[in-house]
Parts: sequence; C-alpha cells; structure tokens
Amino acid sequence: MKIRAHRWEALVIALAAALLGCGPSAGGAAGGRGGASGGSTAAGGSPGAGGAGQATGGAAPAAGGGPGRGGATGTGGSVIPPAPPDAGRVSLAGRKALLVVGSAASLDDGELLLQQVLDEHGLAVIVADASGPASMATGQNVVIASDQADAATFATTFGSVGVPLIAFGNSHFVSLGWVGKSAKGTVSTSSPLTIDDTSTPLASDFKTGQSFAAVLSSASGSFYWGTPGGAPIRVAAVMGAASQAVVFGYESGASTGAATAPARRVGLGFKINMIQDLTVDGFKLLEAALDWTAGQ
Repeated sequence: MKIRAHRWEALVIALAAALLGCGPSAGGAAGGRGGASGGSTAAGGSPGAGGAGQATGGAAPAAGGGPGRGGATGTGGSVIPPAPPDAGRVSLAGRKALLVVGSAASLDDGELLLQQVLDEHGLAVIVADASGPASMATGQNVVIASDQADAATFATTFGSVGVPLIAFGNSHFVSLGWVGKSAKGTVSTSSPLTIDDTSTPLASDFKTGQSFAAVLSSASGSFYWGTPGGAPIRVAAVMGAASQAVVFGYESGASTGAATAPARRVGLGFKINMIQDLTVDGFKLLEAALDWTAGQ
C-alpha cells in the first residue's frame, strides 16, 4: 500500500509588473513669430524722398519639435515557483533507522507499512528483533520500537542507548520507565486530540489548545495513552483529559521519572497498523516525531 504524506498545500503567487509606458515627449517650441511690422512712414516735410518702406519680414517660423518617443515596456515580475510538498520539514535523506519488530524474519502488515513510510522519507532501514544486540543501534539516527516488539526485552536491550528513540504503544511506555503501570489506558480513536505543548517541533505547526481528529472516522481503533513522569514534553492528549498523553517526548538529558534520557525520546500512543488510517493532522505528528529524532 503506497502511503504518502500530503503536507503542505503550496501557494503560487504570480507577481505581474504593470506595463508603464511613458507618454510621448512634449512637442517642440511653437513656431517663431511672423515677420516684423513695416517701418513707419516718414513724416511729410519739405519735398524730398519719402519715408522708408516697410521693413523686411522677420525670420521664418521655427520648426516644431519632433514627437517624443514612447517609454520602454516594463518587464513582468518573476513568478514564485510552488513550494515542494515537504517545505519546512527536515530532510531525512541518507539518515538511518533501526526498526525493532516482533519478528525480524516475518514482519506483520503494520510493520511493513511503517517500513515503507520510513523508506519514502529517505531513511535507510535495518530491521532487528527486540533482543538486538544493542550494538545494532550504533551509527543509527533513530531506533523505532514497533508495538509488536516485546516491551520488556526491548527496554533491557535498547532502553539506554545513546540514540534517539521512538516507541509505539503504552506497553513500551511502562517498560521504559516513562509511565507508571497504573497510569495508562486506552480510548477510542474517535476521540479528538488536543495540543498542549508547542515549545518544540514535535508539535508540528499546531497551535496550543487546537483540537482535531487524528484518525479517520471510517476507522476503528484505540489510542494508548499514558501519564508520563519526570519532565516530559506533553504534545497531544485526549481532548478534555490533559493528563492522558497520546504523543509526548523527552529532550536529551531530561528526567523520564525512572532515569535520565540519554538522547531524545518520543512516545506515540497508537499501533503502527493505524498509520494507514491517520488523517493529515495525525500524520503530521508522526512526521514531526521522525524529524525531531532522526533529523537532529
């Protein structure tokens, strides 16, 4: 199944410069005056020569000025090209991801779907079992735990690696020490999510207090929420229940309640087979988690 994120609808603005034609130049000066008046007749006197005759006419009229040339046609403004589909996102091309699954020998449909999403975002993916070894995380940009991977084994093997980590499902939340055993639960994916903390790119371009449907109404599933301990970044919670975090994270060096995060950590409270049912807004949270971990 081909899954692509249609993230930003680019706006194409055509800037057209006005064609400003200069008006024609003013014509030349008006023609000169006509000939001068004739001289006055000499006063009569003693008989003699008559007065001087009429004076010769003045100079010929000046030629009119030539018509001015029109101004040059203005050049139209440049057209701004459309923004690429993932404008504003971190490029993950060439980055590496270790995908830890239930069985590396036989990925389920959700794991295959997630692998495809990672491939399409430019990540080079290596698949591993929860038992590792931990050395498989060396050189990776992110370790991602499928909800199908054994939570206790994964936490023992990869929980303390100094590589950013994303975990799907609240079983991992508990095993990794982010959430207490009694501080978790489930709710229908028909429940809207509300954005809480927008202080990091984990919140994508959402606004504080914004609520939205993260899963298509045609789908039926569950959000796996938890109440994270320590100093979490509470990104999105079940609407009306701020303590029920569905998406949260820890900055490197922050307290997770049970330990100190050796690198960035993110909890995503849904199963990976729900990726195909995410709305555009829901998918933005997944992409933000990838950018914040693998793209750092």
